[in-house]
Formats: sequence, C-alpha cells, structure tokens
Amino acid sequence: MKKLKLQLDTILCLNKWVFFFIVWGFSHASFALDFYESREWLNLLYYEKKGHAYLSLAESPDFFVSPQGKTNPKLEYEACLALTKNQDPEFKKKFPLRYKRLTAHHQLPFQPLVNPRKIHSIVLAYPNKYMQNPTSMFGHLFLIMNSQYGFLDSDIFHYLADTQESTNYAINGITGKFKGWFLSEPYYRKIKDYLYLEDRDVIYYDLTLSEDQIEEFQLHALELKNTYFYYYFFDRNCAFFIGKALNVVLDSDVVSKQILVFPSAVANALIDHHIAKNQYKKTLRTTLFQETFNPLSSQEKKAVARLMSEKVESPTDNAAVLTAFLYLSESGINQKPDLASIIRYNRIQAYTSLKGTPIRPIFCNPAPPSFIPSKGLELSLKDSFSFRYQPILYSQYENFNTLTVKETNFLSPALFVTHGQNLKLDFTLVDMSSITQHDFFFRPYSWSLSSRFLYQDTVMTNQSFKIGKAFALHNKQLLISLIGLDYSNYDILIERKKDTLSLRPSLLLGLKTIVFPHYLNTDLSYHYQYDTHYVSASLFLKLSSFIVTTAYIHPHELLTLKGQYLF
Repeated sequence: MKKLKLQLDTILCLNKWVFFFIVWGFSHASFALDFYESREWLNLLYYEKKGHAYLSLAESPDFFVSPQGKTNPKLEYEACLALTKNQDPEFKKKFPLRYKRLTAHHQLPFQPLVNPRKIHSIVLAYPNKYMQNPTSMFGHLFLIMNSQYGFLDSDIFHYLADTQESTNYAINGITGKFKGWFLSEPYYRKIKDYLYLEDRDVIYYDLTLSEDQIEEFQLHALELKNTYFYYYFFDRNCAFFIGKALNVVLDSDVVSKQILVFPSAVANALIDHHIAKNQYKKTLRTTLFQETFNPLSSQEKKAVARLMSEKVESPTDNAAVLTAFLYLSESGINQKPDLASIIRYNRIQAYTSLKGTPIRPIFCNPAPPSFIPSKGLELSLKDSFSFRYQPILYSQYENFNTLTVKETNFLSPALFVTHGQNLKLDFTLVDMSSITQHDFFFRPYSWSLSSRFLYQDTVMTNQSFKIGKAFALHNKQLLISLIGLDYSNYDILIERKKDTLSLRPSLLLGLKTIVFPHYLNTDLSYHYQYDTHYVSASLFLKLSSFIVTTAYIHPHELLTLKGQYLF
C-alpha cells in the first residue's frame, strides 16, 4: 500500500508540473501572439525593431493616435482599439484599414465610412534607369491602380522625395535630408515623363492580389496621406517604401531593411514570391523611330526633319517617312513645346495620308516574369588572374540586342593575382556609360565616366571622362566618337602602372556591331590614351546569365578573356 501511495503521489506531483508547463506555455504563446506585436500590426504602422524597442519610420504625428505611438506599438494599438470600439467616425475615415483589421481581430461590428473606388487589378511598373538624372540612375518603381477601363483611366501610386528646394541632391539624398511622400496621380500624365521626356523602357508586372488585398491596399493608401518618411538614396527609397506598403497586405514580406535596396531587387522579390505573374512592356516610340528612320535615304531623312519644323500642306506619300515622323512626333510635342502646334498640324496630315494605318506601339504579349540582373561576378584572364564582385551592376546584358549602351557599375572590388608579383587590389568607385544614337531633332550626347583606384606597393588611380556622339548605321552598327581627359598613373587598357600621375587627353573611335541579336556583338575601337595609340577588337557572347568577352589589344598583342555572371 505504501508503495502504491508513493506511486500515486509521484504521478500527482508530475501532473502538477505538467499542468504548470501547459498553462505557462499557453500564456506565453498568448503573450507572443498579442496583436500589437504581430507582423500584421507592426507592418501596418511601419515599425522596425531597435534593440529591444520599436521605432516607426513614419514621421508625422498625424499618423498616430497615441502621443507615444511612434515608439510604442502597444499604446498605439490600445488607443486605436478604443476608438474602434466607440465607432469613432473620424478614426474610421482617417485610418480605414486599421479600423477594418481591429474589428476583424476582435469580432466587433464593421461599419465602414470609406468605400474605395472599384479597380480591376494592381500592376507593378518598373521604369528602368535614366542616365541623365542621378535620382533615377537605378530606375523607379510605382503601382498602377488598374481600373476596368484600362491604364488611361487609372491612377498610379508611388513614393517621391521632395527635392525642389535643394541645391545639393547627392549629399542630402544619401544622408536622409529629404522628406518623402506617397502620392497618387493620373497614369497618362506620369507615363509621358518616362516614355517621351526621358525615353525609358517601362516593364509591367501583373500582381496576383485577391479582391480583399486590393481593397485593403486602397484603404492603406488613404492612411499614408497622413504622414511622410525620410528618403535615403541607397536604402529607404522609392523601391523600399513601395515594398513596405505591399508588405501590409501580403502574407510574407518582400522587402526588409537592408544596406542597399533598388527597384530591380523589389521586382525580383515579387517574382520570387510568385506575386508577379506576367511581364510585358511597350516598345518605345523612339526605338521604333530609330528603326524606321535609320534605313532612310538622306532626302527622306530631310523630309522627316521638315515635318518636325515647319507646316506642310501636302506631305509626301512616302509611308516610311510619315511613319518615322509619327513615331518621333509624340516625343517632339513633349520635349519641344515651341514646335508643338506645327507638329500637331503635320500629324493630322500624316494620319490622313496613311489612311488609318496603325502606328501606335502596343504592349508585347505577356510573358513569364524574368529576374532583372543587378549584381555580377567577373573573372578575368590575361597575363594575370582577377576576380571582381559587383554589388551594383546594370550592364549591357539589358540592352544586348540594341545599339544603345547604358551601363552602371558602382563600388566593385577586385583581387589580382599576377605570376611572380605581389597581390594587387582594385576598387572601382563608379564606371558608367551612356551611348545613345544622335539624331537631327533631339541631338543627344554620349558620355562615359570612370573612377578607379588600385594598390600594389603604392596607390594608383585612373579618373576619366569622355563625351561625344554616336551614329547608327542601318540599325546594325553604331559608330561612336568620344573625346575627353584622363587623370591617371595607371593604364586600364593593358593593366599597367604608368611612370607619372598626369592629366592627358583621350580619344575613342568605336564601331559596335550586332552580329546575331540576343547572342553575339562585336566592337572594334581605336584609342588614343595615356599618350599611346591602341587598336582593340572585342567579341561579346551572351549565354543565359553569362557574358563572355574576348579582347585583342594592339600594339601590346594582349588577348584578354573575361567571364561575367549576372544575378
């Protein structure tokens, strides 16, 4: 009996401990799942963890109900819940998504006062990089609230920094001195800037959002009108805040705080999370113009120029001339307002002569979304071996099939291993090129900029800038002519140290040729650089995400093999 009693006491004691741990576990789980600490609530008010505390990225007091709301999610939650229980009309109008979420979580009566406009879908738009403006060097990101009547009846939603009163964009943009706001504006008005003023490709992605997610995003967009956020060029930028706004309605986060956040990275994250369903874009009118204009004879090109500058009562019946003019005219109206009335008059005449022939560019057929390469690893073999990591890279991979060259490479380190010598460290601060076809109307200039530092027993550098023009030859070749200056004690063409650090003139004459579109390009160039004449022949082969380059440089008889992997 004593033994049995001892066993029963042991079992009861164990059950007490089991019961204690079960109760503790449930209470702990309940505490951990308190709504004010949930991902849903923290995202809704843009809270970020700071050690053991929280801090909202939203800066305006109008975005919070509690005076301590910016730093205390619990007090903000309790203040919002009290107003929700009281069905406070001002709260319901000002913060309609908070009101909806709190009524759902606490099973309270849902009596909304805000009914957003019915829209068909939300589309992500990515205007790619614009090399003429540092603010758009890596592209932009915005959302289209797509109505049932199409884009022209739709609004866009995006985040912009207020830079109008600034005279020093670079420093203020990096150090967070600008206020940024979420804004809505008509799609048709904003898209003109990208397509006609800045000549940028725009890639579109359908987002797989449910009707409830679409409605909740519209409600949240209304809440965001009550605050601003500080803008930082490299991380808290348009892409970061569009991603943060999408986090509010998505099941998992597509963006979080990182050292670098760029539009391509957020687009890639949406693809990776299977939220971006389709990818499509319009062919730029300027691209269509160049393809139509380049093969024309000199007389036909003069006829196009005349249509852009003077009224013509009886335009030519040459369809190619009229089509080239119409492709150019939309950009001409936006960029040359003094000629707008003339261009509009001639557009009517041209459309009449073409008798309804369609020339408006249309969207390409939707395709599966593809990742946008923005980083790279480079391996180079010559008389030495080098390895380079490129954390910010927008290369010729993007425009491999076009004559245009728009390349950006920032902050890329490299390590050289040379037979019989010490290691050489290489750091590229910036290496950019914008090679654009020169035409009779807009007369764009081409340019390149490079800043590079090396170390091997001593510091070496190469600083260079060139500017000039590029001319297309029958849409297959681009003739490039650039002139500039180099401040250097290092020859980057043959990777050799120079005797002195000095300022020298430089010249580049190049011929880029598209041999097999999408696969093979060649480049034949003459360089006058570092007081030396060079002739180089290069071949570029694209294989999926790889670009393989070979270059022969005379007079040093050097053959370089370079492989670049983009991701």
